[in-house]
Amino acid sequence: MSWIRKYKLTAGKPGKPGFETSELRIAFNISRCEEKAGNSATLSIWNLNKNHREMVTDKDCYIELLVGYEDTKLTQIFTGYVTFGDTETDGADRKTVLELVDMSLTE
Repeated sequence: MSWIRKYKLTAGKPGKPGFETSELRIAFNISRCEEKAGNSATLSIWNLNKNHREMVTDKDCYIELLVGYEDTKLTQIFTGYVTFGDTETDGADRKTVLELVDMSLTE
């Protein structure tokens, strides 16, 4: 069995064309909460193109994140909406940082 990590990130506004990636560098932190406030996440994505940066930093952009290992099925670990997004330089790269809220809080 291989322990090479993989992911699939899907993003877009509901009812509109979005995009999917599994090749860019990402980092994430998911906070699980049993309180009424619900789950939240911070997601960083490096080197999105201009159109995708604009899409994901738009409030209410839908994000789905699936993760796993090579040769295994990906598992959904977070679905939610962007509440804040910003892009900053990180050396020669551009890092887009998103704050997300669990989808169940918006239903």
